[in-house]
This record gives sequence, structure tokens and C-alpha cells, in this order.
Amino acid sequence: PPAIPKGLTRLDEEELMDLFRRVNEWVKYLKLQLTAAEVDVTQAKTRRGRAGAAIMVENRGERAVSTQKALVDSDPRFQEQDDLVQEIYGYAKFVEALHSQVDSDLFHLSREITRRSDAERGGRSTRARRYTP
Repeated sequence: PPAIPKGLTRLDEEELMDLFRRVNEWVKYLKLQLTAAEVDVTQAKTRRGRAGAAIMVENRGERAVSTQKALVDSDPRFQEQDDLVQEIYGYAKFVEALHSQVDSDLFHLSREITRRSDAERGGRSTRARRYTP
């Protein structure tokens, strides 16, 4: 994502709007990636659950539920599915954090645009003019 310069107030209008557009595109892209990752997590959890259920059926001769669960947890097929869930979940959290940061940048850019438009109207927003004497 594009970096937000420390001297944001020194950008001219065209630079500010170009930066706003680029950051907004990143927010939309990351939201799409986050949604896809969340779907992947759900699907991976479903596959893990199905693998666990199949292993449980294979070991239905075991009377103790705790033994059945231990056999599921120690089975390489279940462990592989569980590892996939953890990997996909980690990616989803990473994208979520990045989306949050870029969305925050977009908010700051929006505030700067609002500040400038308020300044062009005499320093006070229309709402402030309506409600103050």
C-alpha cells in the first residue's frame, strides 16, 4: 500500500486526491482478500471436521470417547487438516491487520480532505454555522 507522508498537509489537491484514490483501491482489494481468506478458513475447518469424523468412525470400537478423541488428534490425516486451518487462519489475521491499517490511513486522508473543504468555506463547516450563533 502507498505510504502516507508525514507532511500530509503539504500535499497539493491533486496529490492528495491521487493518494486517496490509491489507498481506497488498496482498502477494497484487502477487503476482498480478507473475505476470501475467511471463506477459506471456514472451508478448512469443515474439511478438518470431516476428517475427524471419518477417523472417529474408523475407531468406533473404542468405548471411551476420550480415547476416540485422542486417536483423532494423533492421526496424521487430522493433523494435516488442522495445520492447514492454522496456516489459513494466520493468513486471514495478517490480511485483517493490514486492512485495518490501510483503512485507518484512508480515514486520515478523508479527514484532511474534509479539513481543506471546511477551510475553503471560511473555516467552519456548514453544520457548525447552523447550530452556533
